[in-house]
Amino acid sequence: MNHQEFKKELLSDPEFQKEYSRPDLANDLSNILIRARLLKGLTQKKLANLLLTKQSSIARLESGNALPSLRFLEKIAGVYKTKIVPPTFEFLVNENSGTETKQSIVSSKYYQYFLDKPFDYSMASYASHVIMQQFLTT
Repeated sequence: MNHQEFKKELLSDPEFQKEYSRPDLANDLSNILIRARLLKGLTQKKLANLLLTKQSSIARLESGNALPSLRFLEKIAGVYKTKIVPPTFEFLVNENSGTETKQSIVSSKYYQYFLDKPFDYSMASYASHVIMQQFLTT
């Protein structure tokens, strides 16, 4: 039995198929980190040097076995001279309500208030809470 046949046999089991198709955010993030590093033409060692960390830290993140902190992702984004695009929830981008939801959040007085302030993690956390509460009650 070759690899393809074995995979086909395993996927015939509904429980295995469910687990196999389940999203793995840690793995997705590690793939993004690897892809970004390669697109920037950096080795793990060079990226680690730019981040003032060890190559083994980069390898651990890229393995998908460890999740980076938001601050560490921001440091990586700084090296790449870019910004992090925040994740979202699937229901917030649903085709039926995506435009309305995005528009209502962006036009929210709470969201606009926090856009005008210097970035502060505690305030950002509070803003997220307020926006989600507003969204869930509308």
